Amino acid sequence: LRMDESSKLLMTRQICESHGLSPKFLPGYVDEMSTKALTVLLKEHAYDLSARKVNETLLDLELLEVRTRPSTKTEGKIKKFKSLTDEGLRFGKNLISPQNPKETQPHFFDNEELFDEMMSLVQAHLQKPTLRLIQGGAA
Repeated sequence: LRMDESSKLLMTRQICESHGLSPKFLPGYVDEMSTKALTVLLKEHAYDLSARKVNETLLDLELLEVRTRPSTKTEGKIKKFKSLTDEGLRFGKNLISPQNPKETQPHFFDNEELFDEMMSLVQAHLQKPTLRLIQGGAA
């Protein structure tokens, strides 16, 4: 799942507690860069793009991927969620999703330089001309 260090610490603490072990040996916190949701950062940095469009582009750039897991409520149903790839972890981290601990939720570093670098990649990708096929021939 490529979880961040804070999530790993939380999971280890919960495992210890569920097995009757003291988690006192674990550190109280992990020294990491702070993160925010993509929507918040887009607004704060005044980018005129939706989080949906940026996520689609991050998928194209292979900085983000769609992962799956079996549904716990409906047999045979597959749930999808997004996760930063190894390359994408340069720009953020995968938090444990508040909706389901079996899923991750990408959060991006609250660092202007890194966020602007990622958005430069997004904007360059969006400006690339695309080939369009016309019915009955090619354009």
